[in-house]
Amino acid sequence: MYVKCGLLAEAQDVFDELIVQDIVSWTALISGYAEHGPYERALDCFEQMQAKGIFPDAMTFVCCLKACTSSGAIHKGKQMHQEIVKVGLEAELFVASAMIDMYAKCVSLFEAENVFDMLIYHDVVVWNVIIAGYSEHGEGGKALDSLRKMRYEGVHPNTLTFISLLQGYDGLSSIDEVQEIHIEITKEGLEGDPLVGSALVCIYAKSGVLSAAQKVFDRLYSRNVVSWTALISGYADHGFGREALKWLKQMQADGVAPNDVTFVCSLKACGQMGALKRGKELHVEIAIEGFETDVFVGNTLVDMYARCGFLAEARDVFDELQVRDVVTWNALISRYIEHGFDEEALDCLQEMKQMGLMPDLLTYVGCLKACGCLGVIDRGLALHMDISIESFEEDSFVRSTLIDMYSRCGLLLEAQDVFDDLEYGDAVTWNVLLAGYASKGQSLHVFSLIEKMQEQGVEPNGITYLSALTACSHAGLVVKGVIDFSSLLKEHSEMLTIQHYNCMVDLLGRAGRLSDAVTLLKEIPCQPNLVTWSTLLGACRKWGDIELAKQAFESAHSSDDKYVALFISMSRIYASAHMWDDAKLIEEMRLNTTAGMELVEG
Repeated sequence: MYVKCGLLAEAQDVFDELIVQDIVSWTALISGYAEHGPYERALDCFEQMQAKGIFPDAMTFVCCLKACTSSGAIHKGKQMHQEIVKVGLEAELFVASAMIDMYAKCVSLFEAENVFDMLIYHDVVVWNVIIAGYSEHGEGGKALDSLRKMRYEGVHPNTLTFISLLQGYDGLSSIDEVQEIHIEITKEGLEGDPLVGSALVCIYAKSGVLSAAQKVFDRLYSRNVVSWTALISGYADHGFGREALKWLKQMQADGVAPNDVTFVCSLKACGQMGALKRGKELHVEIAIEGFETDVFVGNTLVDMYARCGFLAEARDVFDELQVRDVVTWNALISRYIEHGFDEEALDCLQEMKQMGLMPDLLTYVGCLKACGCLGVIDRGLALHMDISIESFEEDSFVRSTLIDMYSRCGLLLEAQDVFDDLEYGDAVTWNVLLAGYASKGQSLHVFSLIEKMQEQGVEPNGITYLSALTACSHAGLVVKGVIDFSSLLKEHSEMLTIQHYNCMVDLLGRAGRLSDAVTLLKEIPCQPNLVTWSTLLGACRKWGDIELAKQAFESAHSSDDKYVALFISMSRIYASAHMWDDAKLIEEMRLNTTAGMELVEG
């Protein structure tokens, strides 16, 4: 009784008072320590038992192997294996299963396979243990091979077999094998089983195969919080926030209460969609359910408010959190930067340090971006020193951000130094350096670097070519820019994005070739955006082309009348031409549009 209740001190007292301590009482005590700990006491008891001349039986060995597994004591486990062989119990399936489990969990799959292979017969329990071992170590292929061999030997898999199998898969790269397992599950009539079905929903959802996840979910005999959360998580993680929230609503309507993970996934969906109202409702539910103090939930609440652009509310939630880890700080810092509050992001870094919490790699990357945006090189240099001290400088992500920070601050030599210290520059670091030179009009450096990049076996991509076009635009190299762009259209059209077309509009507009810019826009395969129209209007203002400006404004306004910045640009063009009545009319249109947007949001 005491052992089953986990009261080992009381169990030990009763055991010590026994006049006769036989194999049954010893094994009962050992099983208690093996189950509840301290695990070393189970092994101590085993040695004491042997010292008193009492021989262990199969159950005793199984309990001791479990203690070795829980404590990671593989050396003791191997000694136990030798004892088992001495007494001839190694062929007992019950004992062999415990040995296989011990070796697998102590990261010794080779020994686990040896024990398995020595057995003449394998029942479903032994198969399940070896399959679980493979899955735990990411050997999904070997686990699936075991299922095939199991079938060949005439052993039928059960629920635990398939759950163990699916644990070995977590990505799209192995989806074909997951589908093979799914077929086997269907053969056994287990697709609707809540445990197996939930595991299938989870793996399909993680892999982004949401249609398959939905079909399995719909066929479940019963749905628990795990299966609901797996589906909601899949939709939220792959950008289908509306679907995620729809299924959350249905889950609650079916009387299933969300857990902390469900709330985290749902808050993520709210953040993606900017669904602040629903996010606030979830916040209330979270407080009622008592999850508000959970660090994971708290971090996601901060992120949800910040993603929705409500940074003051995000900070309020942040300040109320009882525990703030580095993830919490990073969530707030990254959203401050995303919304242009770079100074506040750097203030967070100072607060973080004052509280004795060490920044991690992501913290430094975010704060370097803030320094670059603000142009505060002194703080950037201080961060660089901290990064060197913390040994983060070798990370390519950090290096790229350092190069970008120095480039934005106009220190191209320092950016080049950081790049030159790299043993190998990948496409990302090359492109960051190229963008820095391009933004400062250093066209010769850009073209030279692209040549070096290719010489070192790094293939240019769309971002590389964007830097080349930007360099041409800033340096006034119109002919070269047009030739390079024409070459891109012929040879790498799949790399071209709206950014490349915007760059060409800028290049042609700066040179006064407005008719060519208009011709290009007519041939553009994608939808022009705010930058496209703003760039063209800027060129029209520079060259005083009122008629083209009117046409561009009307085209932009017809495609999206919420481009408020365009009203300002057009109003200024009219004002520059002393067309005051037209400027006033555009300003009135802007005010009406702004008022309409506020009414909709309200």
